Amino acid sequence: PFIAPLSKSQTKVELLKHLNLPLDTYASMVNETDRVHNRLISEKSYLKENGKRKPPYDWNDFKEQPKDDAVERIARGGDQLTSPFWTLASKQESFPNWIAQWFLYQWFLYHKFRFQ
Repeated sequence: PFIAPLSKSQTKVELLKHLNLPLDTYASMVNETDRVHNRLISEKSYLKENGKRKPPYDWNDFKEQPKDDAVERIARGGDQLTSPFWTLASKQESFPNWIAQWFLYQWFLYHKFRFQ
């Protein structure tokens, strides 16, 4: 079964409720996102020409394709605990996995505000 998407700006509480997501599973999904996030920000060629050249990076500093690829890696890289939740987002050709996108987007926001 697929679950209707939430916007990237929805809160953690809203996501947990929407997915009926346990906190321990949420924490594992954050860890999976962190690994992909670190890989994404380590590759300078993924940055837009007009984006920041130094961390902390913003979601909008990156080209769309590398972000979409990162979202796909997150969605496919789950373990037995997290995979059932990643797969709740319907697979559509022109749209990335909305759950993985939510996690990656929120990770950028977390880092942005953490280092300000």
